[in-house]
Amino acid sequence: MITAPSTTIATPVSASARADTRNDVAFADVMRQARGVASRDDVRQAAEDLVANAFIAPVLRQMRETSDAAPPFQQTPAEKQFGQMLDIETARQIVRKADLPIVHRLSETFEQYRSRAPELRDDSEVIA
Repeated sequence: MITAPSTTIATPVSASARADTRNDVAFADVMRQARGVASRDDVRQAAEDLVANAFIAPVLRQMRETSDAAPPFQQTPAEKQFGQMLDIETARQIVRKADLPIVHRLSETFEQYRSRAPELRDDSEVIA
């Protein structure tokens, strides 16, 4: 029996909900890296990326979006289009150069977690 194709209703998704979903995925990736067979440098990189994505990039995004710059200094269409990518890369550079204590602590925590739970190295038990 042939049935009529079902129609789907597109529900608008807010930009913040999409960003939250991306952050959840990024966090799950960080946890997989920290739990996997990674070197200390990889764990450090995961901690830096977590701090950059969770703490620094949202502040940079908010600063960019609330700018009241005069016309010659306003954002160009390209800056509006690629602003989020610029925020993330700037946040990563800030975290790498600043040598933040939270990065050290997260790295230590990830290392301790890896050493205590070697049987949990598969991706199936990541809590996202």
